[in-house]
Amino acid sequence: MDVLHWIDNTGALAVMAKAYSSEIDNGKMLHEFEMANSKIECVPYFEYVRSKANIADLPSRGEFEYLVHELGAKPVLPLVLPNLATWAEVPRNMARKRKRARRDKGK
Repeated sequence: MDVLHWIDNTGALAVMAKAYSSEIDNGKMLHEFEMANSKIECVPYFEYVRSKANIADLPSRGEFEYLVHELGAKPVLPLVLPNLATWAEVPRNMARKRKRARRDKGK
């Protein structure tokens, strides 16, 4: 089954198209993506789309009007965002690990 993925982030697009990243978190995400594709026998294709043209971005910006009124889409589940206070340490720790990995890589 061929599947076309529209991506509005050039860094993410490069990672997916190359199927490689030196960043640990991107590598883990890529691994999960590749494993899921192999299970469902999917052949992915990736294309760039500007953020403003990407209707998949609308829900992440809280903009449901176009999807509901113009396309007739009905939200199946309510949007639930994680408590950001509990996630505050994760990005800082990941940034430290990346800096340390880059520093050690240069030795």
